[in-house]
Amino acid sequence: MTHVLVTGGAGYIGSHACKALRAAGYIPVAYDNLSTGWADAVKFGPLERGDLTDRARLDRVFETYRPRAILHFAALNLGTGTGFSVREVIDQSAAVTNRPVPVIEGPRRAGDCTRLVSGSTRAEAELDWRPARSTLAQMIGDAWRWHQTGHYHE
Repeated sequence: MTHVLVTGGAGYIGSHACKALRAAGYIPVAYDNLSTGWADAVKFGPLERGDLTDRARLDRVFETYRPRAILHFAALNLGTGTGFSVREVIDQSAAVTNRPVPVIEGPRRAGDCTRLVSGSTRAEAELDWRPARSTLAQMIGDAWRWHQTGHYHE
């Protein structure tokens, strides 16, 4: 059976995604640091404890499972349906924060994606919610303000 890596797989949404993946015939691999998730929520595949900032740990997980896809739920956000490359995110982060972003570049690994895309279609349909701040600069700016001040508004 095919593995799918689910970051944040021990959280509420991630664990439900794991359940749906298992029902569809995949083996979900929950990757979570358990800062807000629960090990007991991982019932449909293996739990790999780790942080998204731990490159060596991620490399070992990729090597072990060779996931066919990745579902990213290790954040509390919704997307706009517009994808951004990792390079675009790094460059925009440096521009917004006026700080260099430490980067170690290497060859693409199995499972690495070319663009990161998250949508809001379901939130729009079920909650009548639409993103109001949808540019990459706005999103990173909001996150940076939160990191500095504990709130989003200027």
